[in-house]
Amino acid sequence: MCYLRYTLFALCLLLVAPSPGLAQKEAEPTVVIVIRHAEKAADQGSDPGLTEKGLHRAQALLEAVGDAAVSAIYSSQFKRTQDTVAPLAEHHGVPITTMEVSGANLSTYPQELADNLLQNHRGETVVVVNHSNTVPLIVGALGGGAVPPITEEEYDDFFIVIIPTDGLARTIRAQYGLGLEE
Repeated sequence: MCYLRYTLFALCLLLVAPSPGLAQKEAEPTVVIVIRHAEKAADQGSDPGLTEKGLHRAQALLEAVGDAAVSAIYSSQFKRTQDTVAPLAEHHGVPITTMEVSGANLSTYPQELADNLLQNHRGETVVVVNHSNTVPLIVGALGGGAVPPITEEEYDDFFIVIIPTDGLARTIRAQYGLGLEE
């Protein structure tokens, strides 16, 4: 069942993934995959890494979206977000671009990130890894509609925001790493 879910998801991504060539890229939708970081360790100070389960979830993320034509990866400055996307970044040979989030810029951060992505990555597939309080705001800033709040215990959802060159964005909610819950 899990394999079928990943296969269908990969097929969906391949259908909306941008094609090579500048003229074609501009006509292609922009696809932004927005993910909350994996399980964080509790005993590592103010910038914890991932738990063992979180490291397994980071590998599951690679399995879930590794076939997408990812051209850019963004995360916050925190170790847990960067560790979550590290296997995917290594797989694609794409650097992780950090965009700092704090209490001081929390109200403007989602729109600034969305504007940056749409200005610099139009027609591309981009992965964004962030936090439970920012993921719904980022999806909304991208035009992907309302996303329910993410609890501290939720780590398996991610959102694929498909932004056409004209028209309204569509959002697909998917899950990954489901076998980790057992």
